Amino acid sequence: MIGSLILHPKPFHDESLKGYIIRLANLNLCPDPNRIYKMAGLFKSNSVVNVNMVKEKVNLARLSAMTTCSEDQLVSLSFYNEFGKSGKNSYNHKTQKMLRNGTCVYKQQICPHCLAEKGYHHKLWDVNIVTTCPTHLCLLIDECPQCGKKISAHRSNLMKCQCGYDFRKTQADKVPVEHTYLSNLINRKMFSLLPINSSIINPLADLELLDIIYLVMFFCEEKSRFYHGIKRMQFVRNAVLHGFIQDTMNIFEKWPTSFYEFLADMTEYKSTEKGKHEHASFYAFNTRLYTCLRDPEFLFIYQEYINYYEQNDSIYFKVRFKETLEKKLIQQKPLVIKSNHLNDLKYCTTKEVMNLLGIRRQVQVASLKESKMIKTVKDANLKIRYNLFF
Repeated sequence: MIGSLILHPKPFHDESLKGYIIRLANLNLCPDPNRIYKMAGLFKSNSVVNVNMVKEKVNLARLSAMTTCSEDQLVSLSFYNEFGKSGKNSYNHKTQKMLRNGTCVYKQQICPHCLAEKGYHHKLWDVNIVTTCPTHLCLLIDECPQCGKKISAHRSNLMKCQCGYDFRKTQADKVPVEHTYLSNLINRKMFSLLPINSSIINPLADLELLDIIYLVMFFCEEKSRFYHGIKRMQFVRNAVLHGFIQDTMNIFEKWPTSFYEFLADMTEYKSTEKGKHEHASFYAFNTRLYTCLRDPEFLFIYQEYINYYEQNDSIYFKVRFKETLEKKLIQQKPLVIKSNHLNDLKYCTTKEVMNLLGIRRQVQVASLKESKMIKTVKDANLKIRYNLFF
């Protein structure tokens, strides 16, 4: 069976693996992509193997032999290099969230204009929270305009729906350029392009790709759960999801003022659900915040969270919870500091620096950085180090 394909098209660098397999099937006049999946050994238990590779690498040796493409080239069309490698040794919470609903498994979305111009399925479209096309400034479509059915990730024809409708004829709804910021950011991070030339100061721009997607998914799910009772975002249609995404992006656009406004709205919201405390949802949000955003990259969220409630006294923000949150900041994210004051130039944890300077709270260490008493220095061995001056 291997080598029985007549045509061996080369994949585009930004093409998705699922889309490439459909294109391969179409060019070789296969009735559907399942034929290719079966020939390549990617069909198990009467269903195709998920080739997004968010968690682990899939064996593509047979597909490589069929297409004359290297395995590394085929793997680059999946998300293994972006996400799978990070979860190879430890199946962490970020990888788990990406596996559940970070990439398109239960639905598929496309830009009809890109499809008409380039003739292949972009990898960017397989990221669930990407709802717009940064090139054509339009919404991606995830359902057939003619029959209303969801677009299948394993459709028999790359360009057409099962009902015969040609997706390339669709006039997608236009969106303002501001609504493509996230799609543009993810696209540039994914393909190592130049940073976005924008006057918008957004903390997301400084994060790695996986952290951007994870953080946006977290707040998007929280807002949809809090105000709309929607818990499973992977099944939400693109037009609705786009609204949630834009509400989430507003949190970061004028940081930290916009984040403070978000917290104020959350605090004032009163649940009408029978049998629940009116602020039960907000208490649950507090819990999820410091359990789900416990990584070093999200320290800036914690700091502004504490700053807000220090500036705005609230009976809902209990002292005990505040102490627990600050304790987690110290335990989960020990800032590493190089002190010129110490003769042996030893590296100190945040707690040791606090003892050295006689300060009691971790957020005061952060304020030292802002006042330039502590400055960031690059180090190949550690992600973050600070040089302490007296």
